[in-house]
Amino acid sequence: RALSILRQIARAVGEAHSIGLIHRDLKPDNVMIGDFGEVYLLDWGVAVRADAAVAHKLAGTPAYMAPEMTRGRCDERSDVFLLGASLHHAVTGAPRHRGESMLETVAAAMRCAPFAYEPSVPDELAGILSTACAREPSERFPTVDALREALLALREHRAASRLVATGTARAEQLAELARDPSKADYSQAQALFTETRFAFEQAREVWPEHPEAGAGLRASVAQMVRFELTLEHVDAAFALFETLPAESVERLALSERMEAARDARSARASHVLALERDRDLSFGAGPRARAALALSVGVLVLTLGLSLDRLDRPGFQPSTGRLVFVGACVLAVMVAVVAAWRRRGAFNLVNRRIAQLCIGTLALSFLQRFAGHLAGSGVPAVLLTDAFLLAAGGFALSAFHRAGGVLAALSLGVAFAGALRPAILDELFIGLSVCIPLVALLSARWGPTASG
Repeated sequence: RALSILRQIARAVGEAHSIGLIHRDLKPDNVMIGDFGEVYLLDWGVAVRADAAVAHKLAGTPAYMAPEMTRGRCDERSDVFLLGASLHHAVTGAPRHRGESMLETVAAAMRCAPFAYEPSVPDELAGILSTACAREPSERFPTVDALREALLALREHRAASRLVATGTARAEQLAELARDPSKADYSQAQALFTETRFAFEQAREVWPEHPEAGAGLRASVAQMVRFELTLEHVDAAFALFETLPAESVERLALSERMEAARDARSARASHVLALERDRDLSFGAGPRARAALALSVGVLVLTLGLSLDRLDRPGFQPSTGRLVFVGACVLAVMVAVVAAWRRRGAFNLVNRRIAQLCIGTLALSFLQRFAGHLAGSGVPAVLLTDAFLLAAGGFALSAFHRAGGVLAALSLGVAFAGALRPAILDELFIGLSVCIPLVALLSARWGPTASG
């Protein structure tokens, strides 16, 4: 309040100086506050013109007067002293010069010894008072306007310091919260950091040279970077890290950790890309389609060749040995196709699983046929088991490819039809052998399932 009043008085005195008047008796008793807060400067009775004779009759109040005024001299800088002395009284509760008598007070004004302010008085305010009340006029503020500007700056600096105090308090709360990130409330941490950052940034906007605002802002940003890294919020940490000045101590201290986080993020990104590539349904679609075409041609040729052999032998009934031979041929075709596919095409997880299921199913078919032959099982029993094996393989393949479901349905149809009519089971298998290539050809167009 006192600073606000003094700034208004200084403005009035500055106006007086602009027309060549020096007040000479500025003191708290000559200031009146109106009912609505208006400020009045009274008692202009001892005012003199600045261009009058240098020597004047002693005038003013000794408890506040400048040293040169005790010798009858004054200029605009004398009013600067009087304003400073009035503010001194408001701050300390006592006049600038004191003595047991008028003469002692005048003597104190002549000496104008430097005053040591209590630690409770802010350093900047103490500096303004000491400058305004300097013994030598040349060491004071040159004009009351300069004093008023210093007081305005003090107001801004005090506002900035309050903001810094708020930011520091919030930063301490954030540091306490960040001691155990696993138990910390992330939204609370974000709110505290936002308040901290805003307080320091506002302080810097009000007073760019504030000695603590910049350091407090950098420290709080660094604290939040460490907090984000601990929670593995790498992108958020990097966004904050980039706001730190390039050569700041805080940035340099975090550089190694940020480099490690950058490497870890790159490694994770590469891993994610590899996983996506492994599950990419379109990856290797061209080579997969060509492999399906090659398999179709191979099985059709094999089926037609064996069927033509039957035409020359009416009443032909296949043996389990022949079934073993056919199974071995089909397996060989599949292995050859997959080998060529692997050499010439790109393989990912989807394609590997399709190839493994196809080879695995046909290998089991061959082995069960061979085992049935060794055990002396009948052809219907071997073929029925084979049909269920193919159905199981089709169901497994359906997780990766739409053709799997069709193969499973056809195989189950052959199994149950053959169980009802064992006499035509061999012919049903020939039909299944023709359908499998057709399914493979269609699969080249349909591609893998979305779930694959």
